[in-house]
Amino acid sequence: MPVSAFITFEEEDGKIMALKTKNPTLLLNKSIKMEPASEPTDIIWENRHFTRFDYCKRMTFAFSIIFVLLLGSFIVVFLVASYSSRIASTYPTVDCTTL
Repeated sequence: MPVSAFITFEEEDGKIMALKTKNPTLLLNKSIKMEPASEPTDIIWENRHFTRFDYCKRMTFAFSIIFVLLLGSFIVVFLVASYSSRIASTYPTVDCTTL
């Protein structure tokens, strides 16, 4: 039966909320006691090798894909709208009272 576990959080807000929990949480019918880890172990070391340039590069790539998709959808909507207006103007409405 486990006696201790290390839980990692993506954001520090989750850790703060877990430490502030007043209601006792049960796991396997035992009460859980939350304590903060010692200083060096509360860092997710696997993500430390990503630099700010890596994040900017990924964000730029994602935004360029989104821009291309939006541009493509704009072109499709424009072509469909222009085609439908050409079809509508083929037989224009005529005011029969003037004839």
